[in-house]
Amino acid sequence: MANESSVYWASPYEQPALPNT
Repeated sequence: MANESSVYWASPYEQPALPNT
C-alpha cells in the first residue's frame, strides 16, 4: 500500500492497477 496512491484515489481499495511508488 502506497500512501501517495491514497492522495490520487479517494479509496486505496478501489484503485486500478497503478504502479505503487
